Amino acid sequence: VLNAMVTLVLCTTGILPVVLRFVPLEVAAPVIIWFGLITVGQAVSEVPSQQAIAVVMGLIPALAQWVTGIADTVARKAGSSLMEVAPRMGSDLAVGGLIALGQGSLLTSMLWAAALAYIVQRRFAPAAAWLAVAAGLSAVGIIHAYKLSSNGVESLIGWWVAPQFTLAYAGGAAFLLSCAWYARRVPYSEQR
Repeated sequence: VLNAMVTLVLCTTGILPVVLRFVPLEVAAPVIIWFGLITVGQAVSEVPSQQAIAVVMGLIPALAQWVTGIADTVARKAGSSLMEVAPRMGSDLAVGGLIALGQGSLLTSMLWAAALAYIVQRRFAPAAAWLAVAAGLSAVGIIHAYKLSSNGVESLIGWWVAPQFTLAYAGGAAFLLSCAWYARRVPYSEQR
């Protein structure tokens, strides 16, 4: 409870930048990581055991954003930029996928975790609804859309800016709707 209250105060009051003026980031970073680990640990232990996978799945977009930030920092410190380095990486490191996955990572994490939690419960229609929301958000660039510039990764808001993600989410939603239809027609005991 104390962890949640401290996080709430730091994030909602705008006091975090003030704190970082007095506390160096090198000192604050381990504390922030600690809060994150405690929050994840608490989330995994508090949810029903079969839904812990949804918590873990929700971490993936945030990890992708973190790795992208590190790659961008390394490229800048080396006197280059991610825009120059990314095409040379080819298939050695899927930088484009990491960047796309990290764009809107908080929303993507929530959408993925919610959809997977419903899938685990075999509630396919609500899971399809979450994927439909993800399709809509990716269609307008709220999640997954980006462009590389000399300044780094920039969000790309507009219509149909991440069509591959939009179509993948729409296809996933359609598949889950067909699973919901099947689950209603065939009793669970007969599906095994």
